[in-house]
Amino acid sequence: MTALAVAGWILFALWLAALAFHAGSVAAALAQAGFRRRRATAVRARPPVSIIVPTRETEPAFAARLAELASLDYPDYEIIVASERAEPNVERALAALPPARAARVRVSVDGARHTFNPKVNVLVAAYRMAKYDLVLMTDDNVHSPPDRIDALLGHLGGGVGLVSAVAVAVKPEGIVAEIEAAFQNGYGARFLLAGDRIGRSVAMGKTLLFRRGDLDRAGGILAMAAGMAEDSVIRERLAAIGLATALAPAPALQPLGRRRFGVMFARQLRWMGARRWHTPFAFWTEPLQGALFSGIAAGLAAEWLLGGGFLAGTAATWCAWLALDLACTRALGWPLFARYPLAFALRELLLPALWAATLAKRSVAWRGNAVPLRPRIAARGRD
Repeated sequence: MTALAVAGWILFALWLAALAFHAGSVAAALAQAGFRRRRATAVRARPPVSIIVPTRETEPAFAARLAELASLDYPDYEIIVASERAEPNVERALAALPPARAARVRVSVDGARHTFNPKVNVLVAAYRMAKYDLVLMTDDNVHSPPDRIDALLGHLGGGVGLVSAVAVAVKPEGIVAEIEAAFQNGYGARFLLAGDRIGRSVAMGKTLLFRRGDLDRAGGILAMAAGMAEDSVIRERLAAIGLATALAPAPALQPLGRRRFGVMFARQLRWMGARRWHTPFAFWTEPLQGALFSGIAAGLAAEWLLGGGFLAGTAATWCAWLALDLACTRALGWPLFARYPLAFALRELLLPALWAATLAKRSVAWRGNAVPLRPRIAARGRD
């Protein structure tokens, strides 16, 4: 057997493993909802909840999101809107609420730099003023259906100390937003659901339900800055005291609207940096999982084993990866759009660039702050 033939068989084996991994992730993602529903408990006690909403450079649709939160079908809860400075949009959104619903809402303004993480910074004062032990942290850009708390509460308990949900992008406008939707749904959300199904749950900061007493035992609110992503840190901290994380089957829907390429790229770079910091195995194997490497591997294997067929092997691989992506997205009921194949292709081409940039860059811009891609514990104290 020639050296080229040996190399061809090695590449074929790598391609086969990548295909099996890709198909396996789709199968696991599709099985996650049934898996979690079988383990959920009936919601009997409905304890009061403190809902904390960090906000900065308030989203245009903030008023609609706040109105949804203030209209939840739940007997007793408060809402604390947390920001680093007074936000006129917050005041207008509050004024637009009926008085009975506005009475649920308080505003926390804290511009102190407690940590390097701007999101944790605005959470600190709000967390400390929360009245209840059960806490829901939610971003200001996701929908809140009336049963949102109940849909999460059934998964808390029985060794689970943190309930989260994947954020699914909806209503993208323009090709950049469609690329972001392809990143967020067909790539990120799929892997999060698959990981949850096989016992490797990772939280997503747009939805975090937990007990304050548990977080305090695990280090408190400032400890959430002990890493790049506060959602991953809280999962790790709670795991250290024996509490697991679960992803609720119902996703948090995030309308995208229009996106600028630079902002989208920086966001994906930050998320990839978080994977490097918090899930290193996933990060270091990431280039091997994509359509770009797998397509090249298939093309070269065809050339060296069959004497030709580089383009056919590459094209067939891309079609297989896209077909599995589309099948998963459709089966989960997530939005598809006419240019999804183009968004998928651009996503796959951007992934190696993002991966390399994560290795080369020291920080990434996030909400006007330079966030280190290789952070150290930056909290100035403990609660």
